[in-house]
Order: sequence, then C-alpha cells, then structure tokens
Amino acid sequence: MKKETKTTKKVTKKTSKKPAFVVDLTTAETPLDIAYEHAQAKVRAGLPITQDEADVIERAGFVTAVDFVDQCVAECDAHTTYIEDDKLAKKLLKTIQKATEPKRPWYKRFWRWVTFRK
Repeated sequence: MKKETKTTKKVTKKTSKKPAFVVDLTTAETPLDIAYEHAQAKVRAGLPITQDEADVIERAGFVTAVDFVDQCVAECDAHTTYIEDDKLAKKLLKTIQKATEPKRPWYKRFWRWVTFRK
C-alpha cells in the first residue's frame, strides 16, 4: 500500500490599507507648519479635528496676518520721507492746510477783494 500525502496550497491574501488622510510636509519649515498641515489634511479628508488642532489653525492664521501687516508697514516705511527741519515742516503744513481749506463763496471772496483784505 502506498501512503497518500496530502498537499495543501497556501493561500495568501493581499491586504492593502488606504490611509485616512495624506499630509503634505514639503513646504513645512517650523513645528507650527507641521501641525497646521496635519490639521489641514484631516479637514480635507472630512475627518473631525480636535480643539488643539483648531487652535493650531487659528494660531497659523494669526501668524500669517501679523506677517502681512509687517510687510505692509515695511513697504510704507520704504516710501516715507522724514523731515527733520522744523521751519520746512511748518511751511509744508501751512501749504497743505491752505490747499485743503474749503473755498469761500464767490461773494465773500469778491468783498475781500474789494476791501483789499487777505
């Protein structure tokens, strides 16, 4: 009698797990940037975020706004000229006030002209 041997095939199942969200860290430079990108990836994937992640998003927005204001102030300072001569500053202020002063009615101007007043 011959012995029968059983051969069994080993079946392996391939399991692939898809990530819940993908974080893009190519532009991150600071720890705040990393935390912001992580929270942003969760929002894009439609997952709920924690209060800490919401605080990180708020902080990143604040930092961006402060940087923008600093850039605007620096740009305004680049186009600003400071006058250190007091006489020249007073003369310029008088000229500006005279130019922005509302015009008097024609009859008042005419009367001043007739009576030789300034």
